[in-house]
Amino acid sequence: MSALDDSLLKRPVLFRFPGTAVLPSLAVLLAASLAWWGGDGVLPIYVWPDVMAVYLFSAFPLAAALTSWFARDDRQGGAIVFGGAGLTLATALLVLPATETGTRRAAAAFGLVVGILWWVSALRKSMARSPQHAPRCSPVPLLVIGGLLLWLLPTVYVQARCRHDTQRLEELLEQSRLGEARLLAQRLLELSPSLSFHERPLPQVAAEIEATVEQLDSLVAQPLAADAGEAERIERARQFAILGRNEAALDLLSAPPTFAGLPPTCNLRGTILETLGHWQSACKAYRLAKEAWHQQTRSAPQQAGLVTALTGIAYCERKLGRYPQAETAYLSRLTLAPDADSHFLLAQFYEDTQQTASARRHAQRAVALAPERYQERAEQLLNKLATFHFGCLTSNDPYPAVPD
Repeated sequence: MSALDDSLLKRPVLFRFPGTAVLPSLAVLLAASLAWWGGDGVLPIYVWPDVMAVYLFSAFPLAAALTSWFARDDRQGGAIVFGGAGLTLATALLVLPATETGTRRAAAAFGLVVGILWWVSALRKSMARSPQHAPRCSPVPLLVIGGLLLWLLPTVYVQARCRHDTQRLEELLEQSRLGEARLLAQRLLELSPSLSFHERPLPQVAAEIEATVEQLDSLVAQPLAADAGEAERIERARQFAILGRNEAALDLLSAPPTFAGLPPTCNLRGTILETLGHWQSACKAYRLAKEAWHQQTRSAPQQAGLVTALTGIAYCERKLGRYPQAETAYLSRLTLAPDADSHFLLAQFYEDTQQTASARRHAQRAVALAPERYQERAEQLLNKLATFHFGCLTSNDPYPAVPD
């Protein structure tokens, strides 16, 4: 018997003929299909695609070290068993119901990466014209580093992601965007069930949001009467917007034409379009609202509606990069409502446009008018000014602020 025949007999059946990496290929294909099982292009236990990417990246060094050790010529049968066991582990952890934990995510990522490396190894060996010899080096350093990386990096990243999502949840609740807040709270619970929100358990907060959303769902499920008045139509559109059903809200605000031109209608349309990131259309709606409010008799609702329109115009112009127009709108709001909110909005605008002296002045004025509301936020803004605008504290402002 030739030396080549003897070599082939010593190799596992899986690697004896070209193209015999069918089994690992099918296994990895199954794992890839599972990766899209969550409906959002991500495995359900990872919640977010970026979290899944971090876990897979973190699992690579440890999986590569073990796969390299098992792939040595005298352990090729062990490589098959190891790769198959990795995919089996990943599939079980991804499919079987269980409490979502970081350990489970790490183990599933490790199994998936092991399976992928098994496939790559099998494909390389099946295409090679001569036996491939893996280097006989100790995998201990890589095992230690890989184990630390698999534990430390995802832990730090998930904590950072939770902080970001918690801040986003607070913003959504402040804007009464309960439909989006409900989805975000659910994902936060899946990512880290032990989180707290404003010193309250997140499960309790999520349950309250869910109850409010269900109540609103029951309200909008009842059709409007044919003779529903303007106030009822606006309130129904507002409820749609709160639930995140923006298209339904915009459709309701668009007809009839006389209703579509009312100042509260234009303000609400601008708010919805702003939420969708349609800055140009939102700015147009706010400007229509501003013109319509100016035609109304002076009253508390008229002044409040005008403040809302000016705030929307300023924010959209800022997003569009039209800073002089944004500043004009912010200053108009300050003239109309010289309160702490107007001053802090100007402080944020001037900080964003690197007009440090004006930002500092308006932030301090906001604290003086409402310390209980703006003390902490103003301190954060002032610290940011000191950190990122050092050396520019006496810079000339391109758009000088009006005196307080």
